[in-house]
Amino acid sequence: MKYDFLNQLFLEDDEFEDLFKDFDFNLLESLEFKEDAVREEIVFPILKKLGYSASSNNKIIRSKNLIHPFCYFGTKKEMVNIIPDYTFEINGENKWILDAKRPTENIISGKNVSQAYSYAVHQEIRSEIFCLCNGKEISMFNTKNHEPLLHFHIKDLKENWNNLEMILGPEFIQKPFLKNFKLDLGLFIMRTGTENCYFDPMIFPFNTINAIAKLNENEYSVSGLFKFDHAGYDHLEFMGTFDFKYKEYQELLSIMPKDLRKTISESLSRQPFKYFEVNSPKFCFNLFAILDNKILNNENESYLPLLVDHVEKRNCP
Repeated sequence: MKYDFLNQLFLEDDEFEDLFKDFDFNLLESLEFKEDAVREEIVFPILKKLGYSASSNNKIIRSKNLIHPFCYFGTKKEMVNIIPDYTFEINGENKWILDAKRPTENIISGKNVSQAYSYAVHQEIRSEIFCLCNGKEISMFNTKNHEPLLHFHIKDLKENWNNLEMILGPEFIQKPFLKNFKLDLGLFIMRTGTENCYFDPMIFPFNTINAIAKLNENEYSVSGLFKFDHAGYDHLEFMGTFDFKYKEYQELLSIMPKDLRKTISESLSRQPFKYFEVNSPKFCFNLFAILDNKILNNENESYLPLLVDHVEKRNCP
């Protein structure tokens, strides 16, 4: 049947296999599959995975009525004739709304989008983000823009999850600066089993050093940006954290250009024991590293460092 591949797709994915458990996506073609079914079978599992519930600080409010269901355009009074399925509050403030539609409905343009917009901008709601889902597709809009922020078919949920989470996730809404954070390289490798595709230790190429820090007398850390060529992940950029000892630090210094070696040595010999330079000179080398076995956490993120085994100079392309 038309959507059998979707049933199999989510069953085979460890991260998403429980999201639509026991749901047959072929029901999306049924005329009996209407808004209430879209809400319960498609929308609610996504909201739960995002971290929303009816009884938390990240609160779902179902079918929130307006006290004064009108908008004024000049002297013209217009009825707001939509009550979205979900309004979302974070710490008591309205943040976004979502309206579910049957699979045959247009959620990119037309009356459905206009009605959701009119509710979002109402003085009792004042939500910057509004979303629509018809079971097959999800669209997200900002009230300040005409085009969608994000629009994709449900079959592409996995590939779009990070973008969806950065728009609708409670943590990103409360801390917008986190949207500029890159995915952690170590966590990505661990969760996807990518280390099985590489040598042991894995090889990570650097074309420069933008950031290095001295943690203590025998521990140092380098960070760098990476991309993967694997299909489905080649749109992502990762931040890798590489920890190493004094011995590997000396190896790294020994293969650096003289001026860079002097600058980094001096920076790490005094407070704050860090070197950071966006336009650091080009210097090509490989770090050979393995995954640490301990996930670390700070106020804003979790990350899994890679432990450097040794360093090797290479020719720049």
